[in-house]
Amino acid sequence: MKNAPLLHRLEYGAFVPFRWLLRSLPESAGRALGRFLGGLFYTVSGSRRKTALGNLEIAFPEFDADQRRRVARQSFRGFGDALLSTLASSNLSGEDFEKRWVVEGWENFSRVAERGRGLILLSAHIGTWEIAAYPAPLRGYPTHAIGRPPDNPYLLEEMVAMRCRFGNQMIAKKGAARAMLRRLREGGTVGILIDQRAKLREGELLPFFGQPARTSTLVARMSRKTGAAVVPVFSWRLDDGRWLVRYGEPVEPFEVEPHRGDADCVDPEGVATERCDAAPCEEAAVMALTQRYLDVTEAVIREQPQRWLWMHDRWRIETETC
Repeated sequence: MKNAPLLHRLEYGAFVPFRWLLRSLPESAGRALGRFLGGLFYTVSGSRRKTALGNLEIAFPEFDADQRRRVARQSFRGFGDALLSTLASSNLSGEDFEKRWVVEGWENFSRVAERGRGLILLSAHIGTWEIAAYPAPLRGYPTHAIGRPPDNPYLLEEMVAMRCRFGNQMIAKKGAARAMLRRLREGGTVGILIDQRAKLREGELLPFFGQPARTSTLVARMSRKTGAAVVPVFSWRLDDGRWLVRYGEPVEPFEVEPHRGDADCVDPEGVATERCDAAPCEEAAVMALTQRYLDVTEAVIREQPQRWLWMHDRWRIETETC
């Protein structure tokens, strides 16, 4: 860290007093500040605003321009609220969290976790997604969360301390497959966000809001390889200031048969034939499962579009160049 760039030191120097300020403010004031800063970012960040409005036009073509602007502004304000709330909550105890959230569908998580075959928590950048990672470790199921670490080594230390204080661990996004596989085979829990655009060689184009979006297939591959079910989890603020954490119905790894969706693998009555090559049939199952995850995520976003992070360039399609 002694050789960290000056910019990293300056960022950290600004972060520490700002976090102190957030912790000292009343919760309502901190939330108001977060929403103000998010709204300010919407106003001054032309490129992010343009991306958000373009994404909303793709996902909700029935919205008029005023509706798109309103949802985009709410999304930015909600992002500011979520970010500052997460920082301000970094000194809360487990008991504090248990008093401040409403957990729905916990039985969906617990009945899968009790099998001992591993479990994948699937989430997205909806509402307070960081908070969604806390109920599991506080109830005896520490989670290894996959994510890209920040470039700033000082902020990385703070992020690790915040995310791991209840027993969770972090897995760097680069090269995560091996660590993810090992954890699942040990019967553990792994968490991953599915809604960001995958790199060209790491994802497939699948429909998301009816439009092709490059999506990682890692979750489906790991689920089928280990037998671990996938449990969706999403979190956002309720009107009374508490956090809602909602666990959805598990998606089982083999509820999509390998031969489904592949015309070369079935006869007219839908029975697997000798022409069925295991590799392409497995790929068809992986694509179908990944589509299930996207559909679950899309349904939550459609329910409350203002809670999703529309500023991410989700539908940009990269192509290979010579």
